[in-house]
Amino acid sequence: MNMRQIDQRHQQGHVPIGATSGRRTILPKQETFEIFDLEVANDRRRMSDCHSVRWHVFGQDGTSGDECRGMETDAMDSRSVQVICYHRASGMPCATFRIVLCNAEDPLAKFPIEEKTDLTSVSGRLFRHMPTRRFGIAEISRFCILKEFRRGGVEEGAPPAGIDPRVWASEERHRLGLAGLLWLGAAEIACHLHVEQLYALMETRLARLAEITGVLFEQLGPEVPRPGAMRAPYVAGQSSLRSLLAKANGMDVAKRLCEDIAGQLSKNPILHRHGYAGTMPQVASC
Repeated sequence: MNMRQIDQRHQQGHVPIGATSGRRTILPKQETFEIFDLEVANDRRRMSDCHSVRWHVFGQDGTSGDECRGMETDAMDSRSVQVICYHRASGMPCATFRIVLCNAEDPLAKFPIEEKTDLTSVSGRLFRHMPTRRFGIAEISRFCILKEFRRGGVEEGAPPAGIDPRVWASEERHRLGLAGLLWLGAAEIACHLHVEQLYALMETRLARLAEITGVLFEQLGPEVPRPGAMRAPYVAGQSSLRSLLAKANGMDVAKRLCEDIAGQLSKNPILHRHGYAGTMPQVASC
């Protein structure tokens, strides 16, 4: 398929897995790994930090969250592996995402993307397979970064409260790799859990950022209106995720990050609650 055909598929709302825009995969620089800590939220403190970041990004628009507590939560958290990112110099939680898993108690329970979009016309997708096969799918959602840590998020040279201005200035270029760090963590979790298809309902710009990092998404349908922005349904295959991890394996700091995340997953209470023992889901009871 040539670039013209790929562009036509983009315009029609369908982008094939593995199709790129000619960009090479760009992993975060070593300095990015050194200024952020990415951790699986295995305890209440880290989970609360995830919900706080989400509230600052999503909750203050009046669409969700408990404004009294400054937390953004929903029912899907009870079946999700949540990840929190901390700014190392200040200890400030600054970014998060979650991987929504199959519900072991009710394997046919819908994923968020199924509730918000119509995917019945997408033939051959795992959504319509037998219940046990749904353990092979997951959805990444609530992927967000605090405004202060995004490009142009604060006034030039002005750090968030409590952060040394000299440290903030020295980190400026390397903070731009934060999104790539999150995608790398998501790929490690998905592959560790043998996820075959990773779904997402997201803005086109986020899919493009993922592609730069090496996660190639296929658009499944047209954009739908969601609070704050138009979003479209996407899916990434396991081969794309494994390809990213293979590239990261050649970078010591990236390899250590993936190893750390894998170790933390063994202690995640959500995985044990929903039938994931070690790296393989227990599906016999489905």
